[in-house]
Amino acid sequence: FFFFQAEDGIRDFCLSRGLGDVYKRQKDECIKQGIQPNKMNIFQAYLNRVRKNIHVVVAMSPLGNIFTTRMRMFPSLVNCCTIDWFTEWPEEALIGVGKGQLIDYEQDLGLEGQTDVLVEMFKKIHKSVEIFSRRYLQELRRYNYVTPTSYLELLNLYKVCLLYTSP
Repeated sequence: FFFFQAEDGIRDFCLSRGLGDVYKRQKDECIKQGIQPNKMNIFQAYLNRVRKNIHVVVAMSPLGNIFTTRMRMFPSLVNCCTIDWFTEWPEEALIGVGKGQLIDYEQDLGLEGQTDVLVEMFKKIHKSVEIFSRRYLQELRRYNYVTPTSYLELLNLYKVCLLYTSP
């Protein structure tokens, strides 16, 4: 899926930028390998070098049908890639992020002096959902994904609810 567009993109990038230095390096590489340094061979050498050295990061949420559909449509995302599943956030990270999210709105929401207690409550809620999600998987063999985004959504929902209910 990526490489179909990549060759045109690389060609357009090279032509629009006038990358003389890249052209010269690839020309020298062709000469060193005993290949005739014409435009086609230089460009092919460049594409080979890009393919060999390119690293692509694709980030997507495992929630919902979109993830499953993409995995089925592009099996190389599973077969030819390294998948790094993000693990649970440690408690210190939950506390740090929670304070960072609420401290800016402390006055607007009327939370002066309560931020630490609220963040502790949100941390416990998030951790308990993680525990019950594991139990849910064991008992019903169904996944409930608890991600860092879930925690951020919890904090945001709280802020929104307070803003709308504040006089």
